[in-house]
Amino acid sequence: MELYCRSVDRISPGFEGAFKFLQEQDFERDAAELLWQTRHKKVVRMEIPSDCAPGGQEGFQVVWKYYGEKRFFRYLFRPSQALREWKGFETAAKCGIPVAKVLAAGEVRQGVKLISSYFMTEMVKGSGDGDDFLPGGARESDEALAREFAEKNLKLLAKLHRSGAVHGGFTPRNELYVLTGDDTDGQRLNVVWIDLATCKKVPFFKREKLQKKDLDYFLSPWGGSSARREELYKIYLEELKKNG
Repeated sequence: MELYCRSVDRISPGFEGAFKFLQEQDFERDAAELLWQTRHKKVVRMEIPSDCAPGGQEGFQVVWKYYGEKRFFRYLFRPSQALREWKGFETAAKCGIPVAKVLAAGEVRQGVKLISSYFMTEMVKGSGDGDDFLPGGARESDEALAREFAEKNLKLLAKLHRSGAVHGGFTPRNELYVLTGDDTDGQRLNVVWIDLATCKKVPFFKREKLQKKDLDYFLSPWGGSSARREELYKIYLEELKKNG
């Protein structure tokens, strides 16, 4: 069993040079684009110079989450949010779910006290999130893409649930989409999951309740008729019955 009582860095192979570059930067620097901020969490986007990026890629971008923990007892001998997310991404990927590429994660401790933690993924280029399809979103009127987004995600959720895992935060915002094709041939989208700190395998006696929560989190924000939501629910159930 791993004891969470020491500082640790986990770096994906090939990301070492970029990680070293990032460690030498000021997290608050102006070049970082702020994506999200709460009391204990900050998310920024940073671009890595090609001489430090994996494979010398141009325009390689990293999404960097930073947690400044203030709750002493919550993480005594327990993994931080960042390391839980690393594990959550592994769980989803093993179930065949398309996820953002994980680059690094770690935590800083003083003895058993968690001081801070971080989690890095590669930026999914050209992506948007599911809020675009909700009422008031940028693509609210694009019913065909909204339908495709919802159906693909529910089928993936059923696949996750069949494996004995749950998401725990399955809101449209936590699923990205990338469009392919054009208006002439018809656009299609691919789905990529992010924010998986609560994704995990659960005992069979807890699954039904937690699976229902996943469905409620995803379906409740959508507008439209109850008939449409029932249709989406049936799509999920049909996929859940499949094997493999």
